[in-house]
Parts: sequence; structure tokens; C-alpha cells
Amino acid sequence: MNSYPIIFSFGDPGSINGEIFLKSQDLLCEKFYIIVGSQKSLTQAEDLTGIKLQSKPLSLFDDKEVSQIHDSILLNIKIPGSSLDKDHLIESKDILIKLRRSRLYSKYIFSIARFTIDKSLKFLENLTDLEESKKLSFSKDKSSEFNSRKSSTIKKGSKLNFADKKGKDIFYSRLDYQKITDSIIIDPLPELNIESAQISFINGFLSLLYLDISLCIINLLKNRASLITLPVNKKSVSLIERCFLGHTEYISNWFNTKDFRMMMYEDDLHIMLETIHIPIKKLSKHLCENHFIKTLEIASEYIKILNFAPYIALLGLNPHCSDGSLIGNDEQSWIRKAIKEFESRNFHDDYGNRIKIVGPISADAAFVDYKSRIYYCGIYIAWYHDQGLIPFKIISKTQGVNITCGLPFLRVSPDHGTAFDITLKNIAKPDSLKNCIEICLKWPFSN
Repeated sequence: MNSYPIIFSFGDPGSINGEIFLKSQDLLCEKFYIIVGSQKSLTQAEDLTGIKLQSKPLSLFDDKEVSQIHDSILLNIKIPGSSLDKDHLIESKDILIKLRRSRLYSKYIFSIARFTIDKSLKFLENLTDLEESKKLSFSKDKSSEFNSRKSSTIKKGSKLNFADKKGKDIFYSRLDYQKITDSIIIDPLPELNIESAQISFINGFLSLLYLDISLCIINLLKNRASLITLPVNKKSVSLIERCFLGHTEYISNWFNTKDFRMMMYEDDLHIMLETIHIPIKKLSKHLCENHFIKTLEIASEYIKILNFAPYIALLGLNPHCSDGSLIGNDEQSWIRKAIKEFESRNFHDDYGNRIKIVGPISADAAFVDYKSRIYYCGIYIAWYHDQGLIPFKIISKTQGVNITCGLPFLRVSPDHGTAFDITLKNIAKPDSLKNCIEICLKWPFSN
């Protein structure tokens, strides 16, 4: 089992997140984790589901610095001349936007992250003991040709982290920790009123606050943690952070990661996206040979790390792969050229098999009877969001997981949204979150 702690960024506190977490927490019985989120939302979910939360709240007010900053924030958003209780707070969007841009907000995030680590973990690191972890096999046994190959170990220095190569010498070093406390919940600014099942700038502000604290904790742990981000409502978040496109872009920017990709994962189906949250009318401006070659390289690295079959199945960009240049000519003019450039670099998996590209394949037929194809259990590459996500969600149903490739740590999230339409109805399915947790438990040691 991966010894790194799991950090849960709670996402929208007025959604199904509390419910799906409680329905998934049994998988964490032997794992230390930290929830950064709403105690009120979790208590509400306890009443709804009848499932008792297994983790305990960490009182932020036990730390003098955190308590002082917390009171300073409340002073900034209270009605003049009133007390500090929540009934006298000015819950104004403009005030919260201004607060997020202040130095006080940054100090609050850092002080909570520092206090959390001090109170919960003591790491024991032995950099001389480079005990290699076992090679993962997330894929089902697809064929004797590849998945029945004898097990191997991940080579020390293998490149999972594209953003920071300074730590590669300790990339797969064993890192253990002693728990000072049981798994905990951190609930920053509990005074703010959560709104259930609706777009809310307060929920948007809290979603970002939970995420910023989670990322700061991981940063202070030198990326030795896994992150699970529960769904946010992008409209709610955009009321506070106008340019917010999604977790993937926000986290990558937070860690200054330029070469990142989104990969959708479900047992034997893995789809990496060339572009992510881009309007179709702007798509052509974001397609280029160099970016595409980098995507192929990243896909190759994850084929090695996750022990997938050594195939990349490339979908066609245009209908019928341009149909002999009758419907565009991208495949002929630059995509095949980029493929040849990539193939000339001779990428191999850890068993010496050359990683091969199949395609371009007409996207309307690529997933028909896909389990019988030679590239089964490899990685598909789709050119834009819906080209990959529509077939993925049809096939994976409630099982899908979103993995951000290229970060200096593992980040996964459930492949669904906040589901306001079924919030507080106790019918939300936790399958996707359970799969996120399973991946974190099996993931190789990473820096």
C-alpha cells in the first residue's frame, strides 16, 4: 500500500460530496487522510445516510497564529459595531473576492497547512534506502502477450514528474510516516453559510479555499501526498475566480506545470486528451505538432508507469480522418509527420517492447468492439474534450476517474459533477470516488 497520505479537497459543500465520501470511507480504514472541507456538510450527510464519519475534526483555534488570522478575516467581513458571530457577517461576493486577493488570505492558507502537518504527521525519510515499489497493473488481464508478462519493478528515476526533476534521485525512495493523530477534518471559515443544491458564490469561495489549503499542504509535504478533488460547481467558483476553467488547469498553474494532460481512466479504457476545456471554435489555434508530440511522450511515460499495453490509439481529428483530404487535411499535412518524429525516438515500455501508434483511426468507429482491438488496454488520444469524454462516459458509466498527468504528485477526481438534482436524496453512487481511492492506495511512490 502506498504510504503517502491522501488529501481530500472537499469541493462544493452544498452538493453530494459529503454523501459520496461517507459511502466510500470504508476503503480508508487503514489509511491516514486529511479532509479539507465542511464539517456541517459531513454532519448533514451523516443524518442523511445513517453512516458515521470515521475521522475527527482538528480544531484550528488551538493554534494561536491560525486563530489570530481567522479573527482578522472575520473582522474584515463583519457588520461594523457587531460581534464576531456568523449572524453578523457581511456575506458579499465583492468582499470575498477582495479577501482572496489579500495577503491575509495567503497567510491563512499557509498557517492552516503548517498547523495541520505539525499536528498530524511525523515523516521518517530514509534517502539511502531506495526500496523499489512493485510495478502496478491497473489494467485487467487483457492478453497473455502483455499482461501475463512477469512482474517487474519501476526503475528508480522514472519520469512521472515533468514539472520538477530535482527530486528524481529519491523518486521511488520509501517514505514512511508516524501518525500523531487519527485521520482528520479541517473546516476553515465554518461561519460562512453553506447553500445546498444551488449556485452560490459562498460555496464557490469555500471550494477554492479548501483547494488552496489542500495544495499548500501538499507543497509543504514536498509533494509526498495524493490529492483527491471532489466536484466543484464551476459557475459558483467563477463568481469568485472569473477565469476558473477547472481543477486540472488551476492545480497545474498552482504548481507551475506547463506540460500537463487529462487522462480518463476506467479499468481497461484509458483516454488522454490533447486539449481540455477549449471551445470548438478556438480549437485550431491550440493544435500544433510540438504539443502533440509532447502528448505522445507523456502517454508513453504513463504506459510505463501504469503497465498498460504498449499501444497508443490515435483518433482522427477530422471526420473519417479527412477522407483522403476531402474533409480537411490535418492528418496528412502534419499529424502523420509528428507521428514519424515521435517514432524515430524509439520509446519503449519497461519490458523492451516498442510503444507503437495505431492510427489515426476514424473516431466514429474507434470504440466499436474495442476490447478485440490490438490496442486494447493501451491509451487512446482524443483531440478535444467531447471527442474523448462522450465515448468514455458511455462505456465507463459511473466508474470513471480523471487523472491529471504531469503533476509532481498524483491528483485524481471522480468523473462526475456536483449533481444538485439528487443532492440530499441519498441516491448518489460513490463508485467513481471509490475508484479514485483505490488508485491512490495502489499508486507507486512518487516525489
